[in-house]
Formats: sequence, structure tokens, C-alpha cells
Amino acid sequence: MLIQPTLPLYSLPANVLASPVVPAITLLGMLAVLALVGAPALAPPLIGSAQWGTRWVAGVAEMLSTGPGAAVPWLPGVPGAAAAALVSLAVLLILAGRAPAVAARGSTVVRRRRSSLADGSPGPRPVAPARARRRRTAAVVLTVLVLCLVAAAVVRVRAGPAAAEWDLAMCDVGQGDGMVLETTPGHALVVDAGPDPDAMDRCLDALRVEVIDALVITHLHDDHYGGVEGVVRGRTLSALYYSSGEDGLPPAVTRAAAASGVAPERLDATTTLDLAPLRVDVLWPTTTADLTEENNASAVLEVEVPAPDRPIRILLTGDLEEDAAAALLGVDAGLADRGVDILKIAHHGARNGGTALIDALGPRLALISAGQDNEYGHPHPGILDALRRAGIVAARTDELGSFTVDVVGATVEVRPLR
Repeated sequence: MLIQPTLPLYSLPANVLASPVVPAITLLGMLAVLALVGAPALAPPLIGSAQWGTRWVAGVAEMLSTGPGAAVPWLPGVPGAAAAALVSLAVLLILAGRAPAVAARGSTVVRRRRSSLADGSPGPRPVAPARARRRRTAAVVLTVLVLCLVAAAVVRVRAGPAAAEWDLAMCDVGQGDGMVLETTPGHALVVDAGPDPDAMDRCLDALRVEVIDALVITHLHDDHYGGVEGVVRGRTLSALYYSSGEDGLPPAVTRAAAASGVAPERLDATTTLDLAPLRVDVLWPTTTADLTEENNASAVLEVEVPAPDRPIRILLTGDLEEDAAAALLGVDAGLADRGVDILKIAHHGARNGGTALIDALGPRLALISAGQDNEYGHPHPGILDALRRAGIVAARTDELGSFTVDVVGATVEVRPLR
């Protein structure tokens, strides 16, 4: 609970399903090791036989880890550990309280039996100890299940109503960036965390995201990483990537990675992100890019979302400025030919992001993340004029708040996230 504040709701059935094959896997593994020393020819069939069991265990883990409510958020830190200890204590007290009651019932039955033998009448049959144990076990299991369901209900109430169907969401984090792309139900790729942990936490709650398959911090400015603690709050984080022209990591990022048990990995155009069914390509920075300006160190991701007719192509640009955008188009000559359906406008619509990507890619929808009435004047009128001239619809967090995007056939649907 202190390391990963979640309650694994399906751990008991997972262990019940997996445990029967574990002894066989262990035995076959030991025999395979011995065979490697004394009879190498026997090792491959033994290993192959053990693999059937390991595949079963892995399949059970994969199936139940992606089930609804598989990882119910729990109180983080010391309060979460204390709450878990209290639940465990309650279960032990239930067990301890039932044991004397069963013993008392047993003695009463014995006394009645003796008395019935004295007067010749048949007495009640004694309660079998095995049946008493089964009843006690059933009561404990039922109690634990009720506690888990109550915890799940509390989390669902806190999360609010479920979001409608969505492919990606832009979280209203104020003056910053925070994007979420669904991988599988309850799982997501998160790109940037905004400056406010609570804003990211609320947005991910509303989207019902419980597992972060990967968190990508495009660059190390506070309005992109400051809310990282809210991303991992009560959720499982599987991987953390970042891009930067600087050495070292901010303490907030280091703490979030350590609490989740992952090692931050610096990415560039050679990095591979396996986030099926999404296809994610890192286009920038290249290994030779000039990263003296932190904005130009922003990771640029090209994401393809599966769709019935053809994949939906999305380009996420961080705070990339005009010179780096031109360099990107020069390095990846095929990017303009491929085009994109959805373009995240760089640097919150700032003028220094330029219009080269807008003009070259011709997206159907532009996404702008900016704080309402922000002091920087984002998005800049010049950027909005370029979008209007090109006939590109812009969805903005300063106007809509958090919103979702769902591609249905030829239609791109944008909905406020309530």
C-alpha cells in the first residue's frame, strides 16, 4: 500500500486459478535444471511442458488485470497502510469471534446428546467440524468481498459519471498540457501532466483510467510535468519516458517514478513504445537535433488509433517552436505526405510555434491547451487566423474545459468532459 496505493480486486480468484499449476511448473523446472546437467536431451521437453503452465498463469494475470475495477485506488501513503491494517484486523476479529461461538454450539449439542441418551430419545446430530470451518471461511470471504465492493463503490462515487466513448482526451490543467489516449478500457497513454496534480487526477478519474501504460513528459517545463503526482495518485504506472535538453530530472518526476517502481527513460526518435492497439512513433528529437532550447527538446509523437476504415493519425507536438518544426518537416519528408487527422497545436497556440505544421499537415481538428484568460495571450490571434483560413476546427480547453475526442466513421466528435 505504501509503494502502490491500489487494491487488487481480483487477486484472490487469480491465485485460485493459478495455484493448481504452480507445483507442476516448479517440479518440471527443477527436473529441467537437473536434466541440463545429466541428460540434456530431456531438458527441452521438460521446459516445453512447464511452459504450458506458465502460459496459463500469465493468461490468468493478463485477463484479470484488465478487468473492470481490477486495481481499485486506495488511500496513498501511511493512511492507506493504516486502513489496510484495520481491514485485516477486522477480518481476524471476525474469525476470533466466530471460533468460540462454534465451540459453544458444539458443547451445547454434546450436552443435549448426553441428555437425550439418558432419557432414551434421539438427540440432534452434532455439527461436523468441517462444516463449521466451511461456514466460517465462507463468512470471512463474504466479508472481504463486501469490503472490497464498498471500496470500489466509494471510488466510483468520487470519480463521478463515466465518460462517453472516447479515443483521446485533453485535460483542462490550466496553462499547461495534459493529454490522455485510451489503449484498452481502464488503460491509457498519458502525454504530459500539466502544472496541477489535482486537475490531472480529476480528469483521469472522470475518464476511469486506472492503469497508465506509459507516461510521456514531452519536456521538462513545470506546466508539462508539475502535475505528475496526480497522474500516479491511486493508479498503476507501467513506464515513464521524458525528453529534455537538460541533465537530471525534477524531484517531482523522480518521486513519482520511485513510488511507482519504474525507471525514467529519456526518449528520442530511436525509442520504441509498445502500446498496442495504438501505434506510437517518436519523430522528435532526433539524435542529432540541437536541444539547447528546452521547448525544442519536446518529444513529438505520431499516434495511430485503429478505426474501421483507416487508422486515425494524431500528432502531439509539446512546445515545439517554429525552427524545430521546420527541422522536423525536413527530417521526416513523409510526414507532410501522410498528413494527420488531429494536430495538437504546439506551445498552447503561442506565436513562436509558427504555422508550418498547420499548413503542411492539413488536420481535420486542432487541439489547443491553454488556461482561461492566461497572462501570455495564448492562443495567439495569428495562430487562430491560420486555422480559420485553412478551415480547421479548433477545440480549446480555455473554452470547453476538459474534453474528449471520439472518431466515429468520417465524423470527429468533441464532447466536454463532465
